[in-house]
Amino acid sequence: MPDTEDDSGGDGLASRFDCPSRTDYEAEYGLDFTDLEPLSYRSEFCAEVGERVEYRALSFDQECRLLGALGDVHGAENVCAVLDPHYRWKVSSHPKYGYPQRHELLFKQTFGVECDVRGEDPPTYRTDPDHRAVARDLYCVTQAFLDRTEGPEVTVYRGLSRHAPHLIARTLRAESKPTYEVPASVLKNFTASEAFTSYYSPLVFRVRLSRTAVAVAADHLAKYREGGNPTERDAEYRVFGDEIGSASYDDIYVLADGNRTPLFDFFAHKASFTRAEHRCYVDAIRHLAADGERITNDPGYSRIADWYGTLVADEYEFAEAIEEVVNYVVGRTSDLPNDWRDGVAAKFGENKI
Repeated sequence: MPDTEDDSGGDGLASRFDCPSRTDYEAEYGLDFTDLEPLSYRSEFCAEVGERVEYRALSFDQECRLLGALGDVHGAENVCAVLDPHYRWKVSSHPKYGYPQRHELLFKQTFGVECDVRGEDPPTYRTDPDHRAVARDLYCVTQAFLDRTEGPEVTVYRGLSRHAPHLIARTLRAESKPTYEVPASVLKNFTASEAFTSYYSPLVFRVRLSRTAVAVAADHLAKYREGGNPTERDAEYRVFGDEIGSASYDDIYVLADGNRTPLFDFFAHKASFTRAEHRCYVDAIRHLAADGERITNDPGYSRIADWYGTLVADEYEFAEAIEEVVNYVVGRTSDLPNDWRDGVAAKFGENKI
């Protein structure tokens, strides 16, 4: 089996990039990264786009061989201890459940990731060295897989709903093109599909990374299954948070009606909007109101006013439904109506951003 033991001495950190060649992992673990199974993305996404959209992953048989080989090397109990929080993460990444924190702590200590574990009061105990050995092998199998399927770099995408209020407010207030810092914990989930990302949020973060920045090809190698079938199919990669860095002006954009508009251009320069783009702006205003972000000075005030004038001309019913919320965000009124969320949702549905 490939030797991935930490040779840094004692309890030192493993190098992030010290994996053997892909041939070792394919040959020794009985894998074939040229013979992959087509998997469709989640059914609700495929229904929305009206076709079966696929990515390629290890077949069930190959995945069983991989997990069996890891168990032979490290012990099944150690492999299960690492994969249990990995699988549970697919249910929720919220730190209140504990397992995302345990998973991040393991990768932080194994690879020396210079980001904090997510959530308040994260665990600080020293992780089991046998578990760290499993994490190193999962990383190296991921590197072998990506080397064969993607090459030296990968382009990945993430929706930014969670950070939308801050990013939108910063952009509206900016006089010129800003750079952005996207907050990151130890591991950040991305997907290989721009279309799949925009299905969940039209506010898209695109980043081109060295493949070595990917900690685990989570939906390609070790997928959460029930009865042999993958329950989550997102073509998801978990990326080391300290590899992301700052985002340039065109790395964060609004994707609507097939048009990619950098976030700054969307709010600062756009003079005409499709119905879908108007809806994105409405959802941006909803985010600002919900977060208590007020844009009461120029240039942001004028930008919102100009857009709202266009909305009145293009989609009067939209404008009427969002008017009180716009007035609050730009400071024309001091308070929001008590039922504003229900009223806006009745007209527009849930916030897509």
